[in-house]
Amino acid sequence: MVQDNKLVFSEFFMLVREEGRIVLRLKLLGNDFTGWKEKDKSVNSPLLEVKGKTAWFGGLTDQL
Repeated sequence: MVQDNKLVFSEFFMLVREEGRIVLRLKLLGNDFTGWKEKDKSVNSPLLEVKGKTAWFGGLTDQL
């Protein structure tokens, strides 16, 4: 996110296999590349369904 031409935070995510399931891990980093809010945690959303080019995760939907 950029505000007034300055980076406020960045959002990074990765897909991992956890206990036989696909999980999306989301992490927010501040403008100094340190964890934003909860510094040592990520938001983890399990893959619920895929149809065509749309993937539904617990609490999140992404269209590819």
